[in-house]
Amino acid sequence: MHVLGARHSAKIRGLVYVDAAFDRGDDSDSDAYNAVARTVPAAPSPQSGDLSSFTGTHSLVISSPREVLEQIEAFVSSLPERP
Repeated sequence: MHVLGARHSAKIRGLVYVDAAFDRGDDSDSDAYNAVARTVPAAPSPQSGDLSSFTGTHSLVISSPREVLEQIEAFVSSLPERP
């Protein structure tokens, strides 16, 4: 996320790391955390061949976050610059 902030500083005022927004040691906010967690898209399932070799597994693990980052970056790029 810090990369997005650095690349698009004219469009982003700040970043919130949602994972850090909740105290996982305190059960009083579990419902709020679970509500947010349910809105996050599921990770892609491995296709046949993805887990058959180290290279395939490595590609799966590396590509998933990259695809998400690319989608977020495309969205941020479409935003107007902040005043």
